[in-house]
Amino acid sequence: MIIVSDTSVLNAFYKIQQVALLPALYGRVVIPVKVHEELLADEALARWLQSSHPGWLEISAIRDTEKAQSLLDDMDVGEAEALVLALELEADTVLMDDHEGRKVARRWGISVVGTLGILLRAKDEGLISKVRPLLRDLIDKANFWVSESLQTEVLRRAKEV
Repeated sequence: MIIVSDTSVLNAFYKIQQVALLPALYGRVVIPVKVHEELLADEALARWLQSSHPGWLEISAIRDTEKAQSLLDDMDVGEAEALVLALELEADTVLMDDHEGRKVARRWGISVVGTLGILLRAKDEGLISKVRPLLRDLIDKANFWVSESLQTEVLRRAKEV
């Protein structure tokens, strides 16, 4: 299984101290060079990457830089490269929260899962017991915006309402 991630998902799970869920669910996660650079631009994430050297996180360069460039009107460079890399690697899934990026992924036939979907899967697989406290942490610690209606839907799907 090939999983590609953008920066936001890794950042969110790092900030709520649940980054270990990613290799537990997906094994190896591939990120493009620009996502790696974005992670290194955050001091705390850079320290984590440099101290832990997570073997499950692989960095790969994209080949079609023009295709990534063509997406930059709608998203940032990390998301654009993640989508192009997912296409080039024929990835099973791209981990991404950005609305425009998710639309492009679907248009290109790439399965996409966001941070909240990952939490739901982690609960389904018994890796976490409750979604609610992690959802709260995402909002409070990671400045992750989730509408009230989406919070209700996620908690309903997690059978926590």
